[in-house]
Amino acid sequence: MLIRFFIIASCLFTALPATAVPIVFSGTDVGAATTNANQAFANWSASVGAFTLDNLDGLTGTLGFGGSVTSALGNVYSTPDDLLGTQNLTFGVLDGTSLRLTRVGNLTQLNWQPLVPVDAFGFFSRNHFGGTVTIAFNDGAVRSFALTAAGPAGPGDNLFWGVDALDNPITNVMITSTDPLTLSANSFFDRFVYVSAADIPEPATLGLVLAGLAGLYRSRRAACAGGMR
Repeated sequence: MLIRFFIIASCLFTALPATAVPIVFSGTDVGAATTNANQAFANWSASVGAFTLDNLDGLTGTLGFGGSVTSALGNVYSTPDDLLGTQNLTFGVLDGTSLRLTRVGNLTQLNWQPLVPVDAFGFFSRNHFGGTVTIAFNDGAVRSFALTAAGPAGPGDNLFWGVDALDNPITNVMITSTDPLTLSANSFFDRFVYVSAADIPEPATLGLVLAGLAGLYRSRRAACAGGMR
């Protein structure tokens, strides 16, 4: 009976396509508070398990209008036409080196290209002043998630946004921020976290594992039966 269970389960894991629905984690705080942002991050990290942190230390590349920089982990951060810079801040959810985007239009755009495809990711950010932050990527379906930042014009805000259980690994994320302040407003990004797709077993792999367990059980049972004769 147990063998049949393992074999059936193995076939199901192998045959079923990925039908995951992305799970979103987000939290924002007004001013210097970080309670909601940190809780959202804690929930995300509990969901994904082990993950990689890119704290943006050791950035190399070109800072400026339409700049592009690469982190020590090989992840690329760029902007199409805004002013990209760095700043050493330990304030709110920012810790150490942070990316600073200065708007030259009515929004800021930060493009994140991880070195390896990822199945889950998140990031911390600050200073969206009650505006809208949109996160867009393609994991087999074109997705766009938007959240309203907590702070009104003036005190700013801290936020964390993350996603888990993507349908397919992704290789590019565009983060767009709009806010009601002047065109010289700065937005900050820091502490990108992610799970490499290579660290997640595929359904077919899980099926092979179950099939192996079934075979091991069968051979062990045969050995035990032979020893009892």
